[in-house]
Amino acid sequence: MNAFFDRYNLSAFERRLTVIVGMAIFLVINMMFIWPQFSEWGEIKEKTDKAHQRLRTYRAAIENGKALKTRLTELEQAGSDVLPAERANQLVTIIQTTAAQTKLPAPSVVSARMALSDPSKEQFFEQVGYSVSTTTDSDPLIAFLIAIGSNDDVIRVRDLTLEPETNKRNRLKCRMTLVANYKKQPSEKTGVQVRRQ
Repeated sequence: MNAFFDRYNLSAFERRLTVIVGMAIFLVINMMFIWPQFSEWGEIKEKTDKAHQRLRTYRAAIENGKALKTRLTELEQAGSDVLPAERANQLVTIIQTTAAQTKLPAPSVVSARMALSDPSKEQFFEQVGYSVSTTTDSDPLIAFLIAIGSNDDVIRVRDLTLEPETNKRNRLKCRMTLVANYKKQPSEKTGVQVRRQ
């Protein structure tokens, strides 16, 4: 440092003044360009932590890949609760056959327009529903509900209304809505592919 000052023949005062001015310039440059960047340090640290967390999640998923593939194979072989659309046409027959088997008096079966609760699933699934009305004793009704619930088509009772019949107190007027979901046929629009078994 002294060699630098000696080269320019600076006196002791001039040397002090040069050092003070240099420090002032250094501080001004830091205040203008460096210190404002410190506020971004927290954001950068937060982004880095999130990136590390995401990386750990991805690595864990990759390590679990084999187990997931095994589970996927098991689920594919187990089948699905959602049946092909061709079965939707048989729903009336299933209802009437089950009613006959459980000795439920011939019900009135009328198609009911159904919409899926989640509109994003409508491109893949179709919900089919029928309104069923009959007058019966409690035993055949219970037997019918148990039989229809254990059917392969996974038919659900969405609405059920029971009232005593006006003339006969031991009989019930029953109105119910039976609903089942079916896979839609694949189309170019949905891009769904059906695997042949």
